[in-house]
Amino acid sequence: SAYLLIPCVAAFVGWFTNYLAVQMIFYPIQYKGLSLWRKQEVPLGLIGWQGIVPCKTKTMSQTMVHMVTTQLLNVEKVFRRLDPNVVADTLAPEVP
Repeated sequence: SAYLLIPCVAAFVGWFTNYLAVQMIFYPIQYKGLSLWRKQEVPLGLIGWQGIVPCKTKTMSQTMVHMVTTQLLNVEKVFRRLDPNVVADTLAPEVP
């Protein structure tokens, strides 16, 4: 009977740590806590926390754009394939 409890407890602990890790990676989106001492791009302050991904959004997006434009796509070829009239029609409702 005690031996049946071990895998159940281990499964719960494993599930809980994975759940907590995912929550800490993505949430909270805004810093929660006291901003007494906090560096930019660091999710942990003196008293508080911000999710790792929301905290590093700027760095991650710059890295992604650089990688895509230098290694995956040729920007000149992409712009050559665009039809200016279609782009203008698509963007016109969004531009004041």
